[in-house]
Amino acid sequence: MLAVPDPLLDDGVVTLRPWSRGDVPALIECVDGDEEIARWLDAVPQPYREAEAQAWVDQATSWWHDGSSAPFAVTESETDRVLGSRRRLRRRSRKPPPSTSALPPSFRCCRLRFRT
Repeated sequence: MLAVPDPLLDDGVVTLRPWSRGDVPALIECVDGDEEIARWLDAVPQPYREAEAQAWVDQATSWWHDGSSAPFAVTESETDRVLGSRRRLRRRSRKPPPSTSALPPSFRCCRLRFRT
């Protein structure tokens, strides 16, 4: 099991935290009908409804519990509004682990940068 950072990763602008059931509506809003997500992430079903969003939250939670990955919701620090996703994968090699991230269309043009 991976330990959730305590305190959460927060720079005053964005917070990285595990996904929760309360994030399901935001996931649907961000992913459903997004042509770019459909184009580049063929494993993400379209239409993307409550069942798919809940399945993602459940999967993300299971990865935290089994220690295989650490999927983070990226949220606004002040409001907890979901901005995107960041996932850190664990591997057993000495190479740095790969990471993935996604942002909804409304944030693709902003200058949000992630420190790695």
